[in-house]
Amino acid sequence: MLSFVSNFLNVNFYSFDYNIIKFLHENYIINFEFSKIVANLFSLLGEKCILYLLVGIILFFMLKNKKIGISVCLSVIIMIILCEFILKNAIMRVRPFLSDVVEYKKWWSIVNGPLKDSFSCPSSHCAGCAAMIFAIYFVKHSYKFLLIGIIFIVFMMYSRIFLMVHYPTDCILGVIMGIISAIIGTKISKKLVKFIKK
Repeated sequence: MLSFVSNFLNVNFYSFDYNIIKFLHENYIINFEFSKIVANLFSLLGEKCILYLLVGIILFFMLKNKKIGISVCLSVIIMIILCEFILKNAIMRVRPFLSDVVEYKKWWSIVNGPLKDSFSCPSSHCAGCAAMIFAIYFVKHSYKFLLIGIIFIVFMMYSRIFLMVHYPTDCILGVIMGIISAIIGTKISKKLVKFIKK
């Protein structure tokens, strides 16, 4: 049974999602095999958000400014709670390859996309990526880092859409939730660091 939000996205953003997915499957990065390698690599990097948490832990122990590591870890944990445990189960949007759109199933089969049994919206891969990138940016305020981070986020979005496990709208909402999680995580980390120093 589709939720109101899921039905709203499927009906009102059908053309938006479909045209982007179609464009990506008709215009590969250099060639089809290379696109698959890139998509699978980024998909693997974001799996279960393990890499994002590891980055936070490594930064905590490597850098003098502990706020960065704490911000990343808190932001990713907040994102997991919001996206995996709350929003996905509330929205209940099925994956593209499980939808009634024949082309989605065909493209998923062509790229040999992963079989996912969880709900689709929002994308935790994209949300976790954005949470990590923006948590670091909100502490460091480096525009060069942010530019590189945005490129990384775009490739993560590309991988999820190309592999047919997410709609573009899932990825966009994922990035938005990641940024929100980073804002919350960064604010909490500031208070934690002040408390630790006392």
